[in-house]
Amino acid sequence: MMIYLLQVSLCWILFYIFYRAFLCRETFFKYNRCYLTLSLAVGLVIPLLGDLLFQVPYSGVFYEASYQIVSTLDSQMVTEPIMPRDMVWGNLLMWLYGSVALALFARFCYGFIKLYRIYHRAYPKDYKGRKIYIIPDRSMIFSFFNGIFMSRDKLLDNSIDAIIAHEEVHCRQWHSLDIIWADLLQIFFWFNPIIYLYKKSIQQVHEYLADAEVIQNKDKDTYVQLLVNYSLDQKQFSMVHGLNHSQIKNRLIMMYRKKSSKKSLLKYLWVIPMALVVFWACSNDDSNSIIKEKVKTRQEENGTVIKEVPVEEQTEFADQTMEEETIVEDAPSPPPPQRVLGNIYKIVDQMPRFPGCEDESKSVKEKKLCADKKMLRYIYENIHYPAKARKNGTQGQVVISFVVEKDGSVSDIKILRDKGDGLGEESLRIVKSFNQMPNRWIPGKHNGEAVRVRYNLPIRFKLN
Repeated sequence: MMIYLLQVSLCWILFYIFYRAFLCRETFFKYNRCYLTLSLAVGLVIPLLGDLLFQVPYSGVFYEASYQIVSTLDSQMVTEPIMPRDMVWGNLLMWLYGSVALALFARFCYGFIKLYRIYHRAYPKDYKGRKIYIIPDRSMIFSFFNGIFMSRDKLLDNSIDAIIAHEEVHCRQWHSLDIIWADLLQIFFWFNPIIYLYKKSIQQVHEYLADAEVIQNKDKDTYVQLLVNYSLDQKQFSMVHGLNHSQIKNRLIMMYRKKSSKKSLLKYLWVIPMALVVFWACSNDDSNSIIKEKVKTRQEENGTVIKEVPVEEQTEFADQTMEEETIVEDAPSPPPPQRVLGNIYKIVDQMPRFPGCEDESKSVKEKKLCADKKMLRYIYENIHYPAKARKNGTQGQVVISFVVEKDGSVSDIKILRDKGDGLGEESLRIVKSFNQMPNRWIPGKHNGEAVRVRYNLPIRFKLN
């Protein structure tokens, strides 16, 4: 979860930097409003899409190796994790995150309660065909959704028409939705200062939109003086639109700024390549995995040792050294139409299988599931997390591609994706060792004949 939150934050930072650098000084206020609100949504989605544009086809089995300190409780190998120091800090951080988020959610709900109380105390009054809610509080003018609220003393001011027209723009364009959207995101991303800058910019754009519409029918200089006078004694709270003195300077600048040329609209096209760059930067290695089953193994200092315990029981194996975690996917969905490159097949009637599961009483599906688990066990009897990768904290997905020949041997072994620090080389060594096994792979078959088949094997290394 924390990785997702950080990826979203990275997306928002890049999007906001682009806005401040190229768009915020333009007078295309409607486009800027769309950019700010939609970029928040896009930033939430991009990390979830993962490697969609960079996806590597796989062969149905996914393995994860992870390490943490554990201890043996009894001879049945049931284990209880020892809480590492970094895990303790991780739990404390999660507790802190949840506590602050809960407090902000409570404040968010209290804001609605406060608005309801104001609404409950207000009484409606028709003012030149527009319903206004009169409230007992002094020096308050604000709008929320379709309601305009103001104190009784403000209604007596002869210059109030321009202010009401300003608030009507907020109501008509549903600006309150944007504020609530930003407030909700603040609850979950309170640790990221960029979300507060986003909200401030959204509120500024709202005011620019309202000002631009009002000065089309009102004298600009008179309206500016009115804004200054009203903003000095205005009370505010975060969920509504009102006259904010801190934004007056920027609003005055934008009202007197020359309208942007149509050529400046080309800047918004730059969003597309920038979004692709952000997508690539935030792509993750988990897009191909579906977590279905966990199997615990143990690793001695000179290698990995595994006990003969049914995988279905998800039993944990451990000693005082390390633990590895493996994830196996369900059997893949029915294959697409046959794909062949030269004399090497990618999709066949019967995909290659790891040896050791050729009991005639089993169905093809049962053999495939059994073979996947056998390969799982074999890999983690032999795999070593490279010391350099552990030292540097390197983790992620490595993809090895190889060809299963007609005689069951493997050839043309290569790395499709590597995370560095020896992870690719270690995965390559494991696949090459298939040729030293006593029994070879069961070759793939197509139209009843053994054929050469390309097999892609993703291995994800993860440090706890």
